[in-house]
Amino acid sequence: MRHFVEDEEEIAEKDTVTLQVKFTRKNVPEGERAPPVHAPHLPFKKEEAYWVMLTEATQKQLIAVDKVTAQDREVTHELKFLAPPKKGVYSFRVYIVSDSYLGIDCEETFNMKVISAEELPAYEPHKEDLELDNEVSLFEGALGGANFDSDESSDEDDEPEPNAKAAAAASNPARSPSNPDDEGAGNLSEAQLKKRRKRIEQKEKQQRESRSPAPQSSASGEEDAPDTP
Repeated sequence: MRHFVEDEEEIAEKDTVTLQVKFTRKNVPEGERAPPVHAPHLPFKKEEAYWVMLTEATQKQLIAVDKVTAQDREVTHELKFLAPPKKGVYSFRVYIVSDSYLGIDCEETFNMKVISAEELPAYEPHKEDLELDNEVSLFEGALGGANFDSDESSDEDDEPEPNAKAAAAASNPARSPSNPDDEGAGNLSEAQLKKRRKRIEQKEKQQRESRSPAPQSSASGEEDAPDTP
């Protein structure tokens, strides 16, 4: 049996501690599993199990409990619990209790030293971890490759309140209803007005192009020579 904190040499206040318990079924041959429990009056087949209970030895307080159902000859089970909130040396007692047989329960006591969190060494990240922080993630790469109109999005997100809209319309003639481009658009936001003006400009451009006559050419593809007197 042993207790430890993963990737740490010391146990500090409120650390997550792993208690590792090992026991062997001596009545089970190597490489085989435990047979069903001998219970001839039980109406169904029963496999044995064990309860692992961790208590604080001084105050006899239950800290953690877990059920072990493995049927192997050699069983290793891990139980996790929180270290005490203050530094010091604490005594714990572990009970392993069978749910099927009498006389095979066992218990063991161990001490655990808890240090203050201030005594832990300063964390130094690995060089490769620092290099990974500078790399672009898949999510950031996907966002960077997309064609977003950031200015337009920010305008839509920062839409002013109704009172601010009225004040801006009174002070900005470009947004007043007298402007022919914005006629009937007094309640539109700045971003919506930009979209509206852009659509109007594109529509006017298409109308101008459709009205302008295409250049005519002779059948031979050369321009007609001017008439001579």
